[in-house]
Amino acid sequence: MNEQRRSVEQVWGWLKRSTQTAPLGSAADIAIVEAEISPLRPGRIKYQATYWFGKCEQNVSLPTGAYVRVLRREGNAWIVQALS
Repeated sequence: MNEQRRSVEQVWGWLKRSTQTAPLGSAADIAIVEAEISPLRPGRIKYQATYWFGKCEQNVSLPTGAYVRVLRREGNAWIVQALS
């Protein structure tokens, strides 16, 4: 058999490239609200095929099903804002 062996560095490089996400500011920074986010209470969002806590710095409520823009991450929660 003529199997090609790959070094650990080659495999790591491939794995790293295959899991990179698009930078913020692109279409990839859009999430959907799964549990309502209110000004005083975080909710849940679905972002990049994973469920996260979502918080909004604006004094608005974001209903379930709303699309939001992801701004940044703070701990295990994403800070989001309503799409206008």
